[in-house]
Amino acid sequence: MILYQIKYLFTEEDGHDSFDQNRDPGIPTTSHSMPGIISVNEVFTSDVQQAYNIYEVVNRAMQEPEEIHCIELGLSPYPHMDESPLLQKVVETILAYDNIHLLFSSGWDMYSSRVYSTEGILNDSGIASELRYDRTKQLQLQLKELPNSRLHFWLGNTTETSEHQRVFPEADVQYYSVYPIRMCRQHIEKKIPLFVSPNKNTPREKLFVCLNNYNKSHRTEMVRFIKSYEHNGNYLRHKTYFSYLRPSDPELISLADGQHDMNQIGDWQDIIDVNIVNNCYSYIATETHWKDTFAFGFGIERPIKHNTPIYNTSISDKELNGFAVPMSGWISEKSLKSAYYELPLLVVGYSGCLQAFRDLGFKTFPEFYDERYDTVGNDGERIRQIQQNIIRLLKMPLKEVHDLYHSDNVQAKLKYNKELFINMIRHDPYLPLFSGSDSYSSIQEFCNTIHK
Repeated sequence: MILYQIKYLFTEEDGHDSFDQNRDPGIPTTSHSMPGIISVNEVFTSDVQQAYNIYEVVNRAMQEPEEIHCIELGLSPYPHMDESPLLQKVVETILAYDNIHLLFSSGWDMYSSRVYSTEGILNDSGIASELRYDRTKQLQLQLKELPNSRLHFWLGNTTETSEHQRVFPEADVQYYSVYPIRMCRQHIEKKIPLFVSPNKNTPREKLFVCLNNYNKSHRTEMVRFIKSYEHNGNYLRHKTYFSYLRPSDPELISLADGQHDMNQIGDWQDIIDVNIVNNCYSYIATETHWKDTFAFGFGIERPIKHNTPIYNTSISDKELNGFAVPMSGWISEKSLKSAYYELPLLVVGYSGCLQAFRDLGFKTFPEFYDERYDTVGNDGERIRQIQQNIIRLLKMPLKEVHDLYHSDNVQAKLKYNKELFINMIRHDPYLPLFSGSDSYSSIQEFCNTIHK
């Protein structure tokens, strides 16, 4: 298969970036895929090529009828922005060419394909229930003439993966996250070997590591809690490696592993100092999102300049309802780090965030934590239960925590999670397209060291 990253669908007016909210609506031609495989200094391989538009791909497909030619398109975190009548024209243009496929890729911030109104009549659950836009349904309608066998969906969300498998049963639907292979690439570029956890004979001094970057309400709450809580002279801050790089309150600025250049976040966000992870027993992941919806709209994100299926720019700010997508099935590198660094996970995120981790196949640790916190919808009660979990571990003798960490059951699950994480790198759907390249060889060599 030859994968094409196209600049435009047809003309210069219809090239869109999946990350750009302040754009005309339309299916994105830029998905920002493969950040851990292609660097700015690398050339594309023979199996990953660039094309000006779809017509150029059609010409190549006609010249090489035995080869599969796959056009990569993106999906936005803001589903309504992907509304595109041109997608129907794409289908009409490629329909006669059985060797042309479409790939819809979203390995970054894919929270949901549905947009709900956040104002109006409340239902019994206390939330507004009006569905304003369903991208998956729109894709189904616009792609109905194209056989499922010519469709690929590589999606960074377990809920969305399941839904697309249901709607497009014969399509190639896979979970795809940019984070595992991006973490791998950072290790390779910095010549950091694959992490190996210390053995049972090495005691650790801390209970937790909790690293925070951008200001978020749940991170602020957790850092305040870590800094202030004590029980019988046992201070939580003395048992925790914690950082908070950009809080709104300067007094909360904390550095666990030194100062970082905020303009070069990609150089350090995927790696933790081994001296830290080797000296603690659990990972507190303060995920990107705490609320069970991702809200956006006027006054929250940048103003929308163009009409979309849910926005009308002739409506004033006060008259415009707010909108949100439900959070489900998504985690970031923050939770995945626990698997790589072989630490039991306590996730401070939206209700169901830990379940998303499980849905990827990872094991969790009821030996350490009462994991019912992940099912609690009320934000205040959920964070209270999370903090009670931390307090319970703080009250345990450190030797008891050490023995629990090194128990056969916990160690088996930690090793299983580590292997699963490495397999996510090995089975990244883009990686086979680079077979024979230096990137491919270095990634495989890094992954294979887990068995050495």
